[in-house]
Amino acid sequence: LTLQGAIPVDSTTAADSRQQARWVAVHESKQRGLSERTIATMLGISRNTVSKYASAISPPISRFGSLAH
Repeated sequence: LTLQGAIPVDSTTAADSRQQARWVAVHESKQRGLSERTIATMLGISRNTVSKYASAISPPISRFGSLAH
């Protein structure tokens, strides 16, 4: 049973997985010496997001994660 307009639990998990995958991709690309502009173009995300992920020590976690449990 799904309530209309409700956010399914799986969507939060999928969003977290995408963010973590992007974080990994950014860090791997930076280690290979690619510029943030090139990484942004390759991943289809903004340069600001690339910069944020590159400076983050760990992958991002959804701030709404507690709602899913």
